[in-house]
Amino acid sequence: MNKNVKRIAILILVAIVAAVAWQFGFKPRMTRFQAWEGTLEDAYRLYDPTKYTYEPHRAEYKDFNHFWHLKCSDGQTRDVKMPYAKWVTGRIGEQVIKESGTPWPRMAEQSERGNVEQHAKEAEESQKPAGE
Repeated sequence: MNKNVKRIAILILVAIVAAVAWQFGFKPRMTRFQAWEGTLEDAYRLYDPTKYTYEPHRAEYKDFNHFWHLKCSDGQTRDVKMPYAKWVTGRIGEQVIKESGTPWPRMAEQSERGNVEQHAKEAEESQKPAGE
């Protein structure tokens, strides 16, 4: 065998190993390729000081990371970081579906506005120390 044939054989072997590793190792663990369903149990937001910039009329939600706490039908619980536009459509206690190929879960019954924003603000108010 000459050198070129060996190089081509090695490249083909490397490509096959990489494809198998992708298909059976990495792809199943990536959120985008997972599919599941469950119930939205809680929604919360955490202040992120790294997002703060001084802009007098900046929307408040831009300074927070938004999360849904889900109870899946297989018994697992998940905390999913959501973009605000998706997070705000959530309704506590209702069905959530995550389809393969989509980056975020969605409510099974779509609507423009949910109740998670009010729920999160009430939770934040209840956690403030007395006197604030």
